[in-house]
Amino acid sequence: MVTIAEAKARVYPVLISLARAGKKVTYGELWKMAGFNPRWRRYMGQIPGEISEVELAHHHPPLSAIVINENSKYPGGGFLGLDCTPAELKRNNKKEYAKPLSDEDKAYVTLQQEAVWKHWGAIP
Repeated sequence: MVTIAEAKARVYPVLISLARAGKKVTYGELWKMAGFNPRWRRYMGQIPGEISEVELAHHHPPLSAIVINENSKYPGGGFLGLDCTPAELKRNNKKEYAKPLSDEDKAYVTLQQEAVWKHWGAIP
């Protein structure tokens, strides 16, 4: 089994490469691109979120904005639990994470995705 630190070390450069290319990626695609067995899904949402916390500490936009659910085409509800989320959109627990995204949530996510691509050079 892979440790959290090993997983972050493998996922981080993949996310940066995707951000530089102005792309989104599903959780499953990201996991495969980082070379993980799909059965190790336990950390799929946690790892991008932890990477975003590091990015936020450096005053960068949250990289996990570009990691999306295959069906909804948006990040999971846990994305709205990040510290950078405006109070009126903030989700604080797993029950809230499971709620569908509102139009306001989707607009916020779109702004964060654009901020990621701009920061990493995909958008001038």
